[in-house]
Amino acid sequence: MFRKSFFNAVLSTGAVLSFCLPFCAVQAAPVAASLAYSQRLQQLPEIQRFAVLRGALNDSGFFCRRVSAATPNKEGYDNLAMWSVRCQNDNSHSQDFAVFLGPDGSAQIRQCKDTKTLNLPVCNFPVVQEKAKDKSSKK
Repeated sequence: MFRKSFFNAVLSTGAVLSFCLPFCAVQAAPVAASLAYSQRLQQLPEIQRFAVLRGALNDSGFFCRRVSAATPNKEGYDNLAMWSVRCQNDNSHSQDFAVFLGPDGSAQIRQCKDTKTLNLPVCNFPVVQEKAKDKSSKK
């Protein structure tokens, strides 16, 4: 009896979820496997972490001469962990990308300027207090 009601509950929940999936854009926390890969990436020295992210960008068809900043986002999308990556292609030109990492290390790339229109999490970069540093060095 318990087994039959349990399976009915699971099947009805699955039916509701399968109906909702095409229509519901849900931003969820990434699965543990994606987080594990993202955490291993965080533990790398900065130069290696930047090289991995630069390789993902270049392999996806985006040009990135040098990664100047990379920050993991607290939120992900679906089962993917997200990183905000800034590429410096020359002294005056930089581009921002959202890198979504899968549990197997695969990457999906979007430009940060497009994430809002695609209903994806926005890119987050740490605020740099360069002006405060400049003022304190002039004293």
